[in-house]
Amino acid sequence: MAREKKPNTKKKTPESIAAAAEKARPEMVYKITLKERFGLTDTLIRELGEPDETVPNPHHKSGPPAGLYVVERVQHFVQEHKVEIDEAAARRAQRQSAAAKAVKTKTAQLVEVAETIPLKLKPLPPTFEELRNIASRHANDRHGVDAREPGYRGIVAVVRHQFTNYESILGAFRGKVGGGRTDISGSSPAYLALRDRLGDTVDEHIRRSYPHLFKYDNESGEWIFRDPNANYVAVP
Repeated sequence: MAREKKPNTKKKTPESIAAAAEKARPEMVYKITLKERFGLTDTLIRELGEPDETVPNPHHKSGPPAGLYVVERVQHFVQEHKVEIDEAAARRAQRQSAAAKAVKTKTAQLVEVAETIPLKLKPLPPTFEELRNIASRHANDRHGVDAREPGYRGIVAVVRHQFTNYESILGAFRGKVGGGRTDISGSSPAYLALRDRLGDTVDEHIRRSYPHLFKYDNESGEWIFRDPNANYVAVP
């Protein structure tokens, strides 16, 4: 004999009621999703009409309310305006392609400048010890009590910044496509091209200024720098 099904006498809580209401609520999306997911332009969004619901701004408490759109309504609109959406996507792709080509061209032009612009060198101090002291003061100014005694690379950096026209060249690159951000990106093509040129130029400038501190190693094909306070070390 079949058992009689007992009625559900479980008491509903405010939480369970809210959860059920949320589950029954239609799927909704923000305005930004209309563009990113459905490809709607501002013109098409205006044609779609007012949002189905407005909620507090999810990013900024003091910002304007955010609009929510029922997905089913959006999908129906997309089906009716497929031609306009496809045409807008094609125009957007053309603009992006043209912009990418322009950036590539301007970057190449700036890299060419970095590779050909004259490099100007100022005379280095009479002794290497004086140059080392300048590098030490520079390290102290930047790092304070955490500053370390500058090695050869630290001295090269000081020569690059204080005894060449490196800074003025970077100033000319600021804000230009391919030159990096306003603070000069360490990965920008023009910056890297300039650093490559200056690396060899500065090494040679130091060798010519203090030839007694260098010797050429025929076996490795490298110049070897002899720090007056240490042993011979290879210059990278």
